[in-house]
Amino acid sequence: MSIEEKRDQLMEELMPFEDHLERFTYIIDRAKSIDPLPEDCKIETFLIKGCVSQLWVFPQFKEGRCQFQADSEASITKGTAGLLCELYSDETPEDIVRMEPDFLADVGITQHLSPNRRNGLTGVREKIKAYAQMQLDLASWIYPTGLFSYDYIIYLISKNVNNKLIKQQIIHFLLEIIIFISVEKLSYYFDNWM
Repeated sequence: MSIEEKRDQLMEELMPFEDHLERFTYIIDRAKSIDPLPEDCKIETFLIKGCVSQLWVFPQFKEGRCQFQADSEASITKGTAGLLCELYSDETPEDIVRMEPDFLADVGITQHLSPNRRNGLTGVREKIKAYAQMQLDLASWIYPTGLFSYDYIIYLISKNVNNKLIKQQIIHFLLEIIIFISVEKLSYYFDNWM
């Protein structure tokens, strides 16, 4: 399913409610089905700034696609952030950067949020977009050239040093780089030896 089809499906789910209170009740009910984040993922790095209630968005990148999971102490916040996470999860970084979540206004959600909750929703979109852009930058920076920067690795480690899941992602990332460079070097030597 394309990101446009997912957007259309979410709109079809949310449009039938004529009253915004019914729509928010539905969003709150959806929030109850979203798994909570593990406590070690509820750290400052994943916290969304500008939201009244605490809201975390945990990103992951697997097999060329981004995944996002939201959690909050407030059901309405978790539910609205969950809509964005659902839209953008399992999508390529290119599609995530390209697609704005305008459908939330089209179905009458953003108009009925408090200014603080709207700021939080904007923060979720910015965080998701920044993560996708980082993946694009990283892919264009490392893989075509076979080069990497120690500064970037140090940046990753310094930002996430206390989180076990992030440490695992960093180790996975470093192993990918080592394997990529090793394959490139082996290919180079093989080509030159023959």
